[in-house]
Amino acid sequence: MAANLLVEVDANFTAFTIDHKSVKKMSAASSTNKPRIALMTSGLSPVAEYFASLPASPVGIINWNNSPVDYSHKPAKSNTKRKLHALIRRRQYANLQHLCDTNNLLYADIYKRDLETLTLTLAQWSCSLVITSRCSLVPTTALSELSHGAINLHPSWLPAYRGAEPLLWQIADNQEFIAASIHRLTDEYDCGAILAQYKMPRPRATDKASLLRLADTVLGHTLLTDVITELTENPNSCGVEQMSDDGTRYASRESSDSFGERVPLDTLTAETVWDLSHYFGHCPMPWLVGLGLSGWRTKTQWQPAHLKSSPSSSGNGQWSIKVSAGSVHLISEASIIMLKPALATLYKVIKS
Repeated sequence: MAANLLVEVDANFTAFTIDHKSVKKMSAASSTNKPRIALMTSGLSPVAEYFASLPASPVGIINWNNSPVDYSHKPAKSNTKRKLHALIRRRQYANLQHLCDTNNLLYADIYKRDLETLTLTLAQWSCSLVITSRCSLVPTTALSELSHGAINLHPSWLPAYRGAEPLLWQIADNQEFIAASIHRLTDEYDCGAILAQYKMPRPRATDKASLLRLADTVLGHTLLTDVITELTENPNSCGVEQMSDDGTRYASRESSDSFGERVPLDTLTAETVWDLSHYFGHCPMPWLVGLGLSGWRTKTQWQPAHLKSSPSSSGNGQWSIKVSAGSVHLISEASIIMLKPALATLYKVIKS
């Protein structure tokens, strides 16, 4: 059975510690035994950006596309155009293919239902291990010939928060930590045997993109490095089977509106409302409308600007709203959250 790596980051975000009690000492594998690895993702994910630096032999990246792909040849953009595109978007790379070309990796764009092309591509690349991250479920029938199997990076401490948006629901449940797991890929979402897990203190008032990047890079890189090293030595490592039901909620994907309709405001603390507003980039509109916001103010987004909370706050409770010329205040028993209009949406309202 594979070692179950329990990785924690200290409170200062500066050091990693690994529980070695269940981890056997790993010897260096010869280069001939290094697995050839393919990453399957969707778009320019953080894992893709450091994929080439992982141990063993990273070979290429597959963009696992939700839409049908035109496989006819399209001439690539010049490097000058790519760099200009990336500069405009404030990114290092213009797109996933640009990243692969820059790092001497193979690249393929494959429709998620085209299993024949996927199987053929992995065979042509001589892959022995597949990593999936931030993409639709990959049927295991297309991965059956891989000698080292397939693994997935999921941002929660499985089996808790299986699903598409675990970080959102960890915030909603006011978890002190965010977590991630690497597990064997199966035909059910996030249900495979666990090979490694981490957890770290959850940073407060953090937007979705930053939180995902933190999980995927600062912590995901360490986990993937450990697991690939283990699988290089022991290709058949099984991991630890998950419990079938741990009693936690399913982490469904939600927009700010659908979340606001699903989760009542009065069930949340001021700190949680503050964190969720940062996660979405604005306060969910159903909460504001439910408190009486009306008119043109419902057509713009309201971003978190300031939180004033008393240490003696009793937690959840009744909320009210106070509207002024340039701001909206959410008021509970011992807390006030000031919201400011997002300039981009406010401009659209004024223009219309």
